[in-house]
Amino acid sequence: MERTDPQYVNALMAEDSVYWALKNKIKLMGGTEFTLDGCEYMGDIMRDKARNIAVMKGAQARITTLFMLRAIHSLRYHLHPQGSIYYFPKKEAVENFSKTRFGPLIADNPCIKIHLKNTNSVNIKRVGNSFLRLLGASSTVDIQGKKDSTAVRSEPADEAIMDEFDLFNEAIADMIPDRLLNSEFKLMVWLGTPTIPDFGIHKKFDSSDQKFRMIKCRACDSYTCITEEFPNSIGYQRDTTHEKYKPHLACIKCKKEIFPTDGEYVAKYPSRYDPKNPTEGISGYHVSHFITPN
Repeated sequence: MERTDPQYVNALMAEDSVYWALKNKIKLMGGTEFTLDGCEYMGDIMRDKARNIAVMKGAQARITTLFMLRAIHSLRYHLHPQGSIYYFPKKEAVENFSKTRFGPLIADNPCIKIHLKNTNSVNIKRVGNSFLRLLGASSTVDIQGKKDSTAVRSEPADEAIMDEFDLFNEAIADMIPDRLLNSEFKLMVWLGTPTIPDFGIHKKFDSSDQKFRMIKCRACDSYTCITEEFPNSIGYQRDTTHEKYKPHLACIKCKKEIFPTDGEYVAKYPSRYDPKNPTEGISGYHVSHFITPN
């Protein structure tokens, strides 16, 4: 039986951003509600305590939403006193995100809105004495042929999140960790859809422990990594109604249908990151379209 006494619930919400989002029934785009049903992979990533996290993902994998909620939770419970900075490659991306997703997220969720103080800015939100900033990392000046950015240089933080990492100017991206020099936490997150091998998010993920989603077969208990075993991890079942074959995810051993809801993350190179020592190494996640609900 789930404990319901307020003191226990509040303590658990402060500790666990996933529990906080579920308990408050956080509303997302299109009137949907935050859930792990069909998105089980999100729970592991959202709860990760690593200092450095790299997520190599497909488009529309809900990873941006995940890290935005995680950042809001950390401010709500005063976990990161210097706040978080969420970087986008361009200023235009910040403006679009603020209008279409960040603003509605706040407006539709009283449990978030009640803790926000007015800053007269759609891109900067204050909770207590901490700030969540949405900034574009475009270069604003050119100094002796080198790119620079006042947005990147201007503010300290405890956490810096770089979304669509491949689209950042490399010189500007290299400046961002300096925002964390005075932080006790120094949390760095790199997110993105890969463009070319050994570059950007692909390079960061390659240097991590490389966690892939392993799916357990309900028929034979074997595990299959859809991505690593592709195309052998795809099976076909005849649809007699329409006289065609319907593809499905298949166990690499017995070929029976398998389901992403039965998955768990397993590190390909566990020696590169130890959860018992979260300040060292990079905790990396691979999020493919095969395991997302889209």
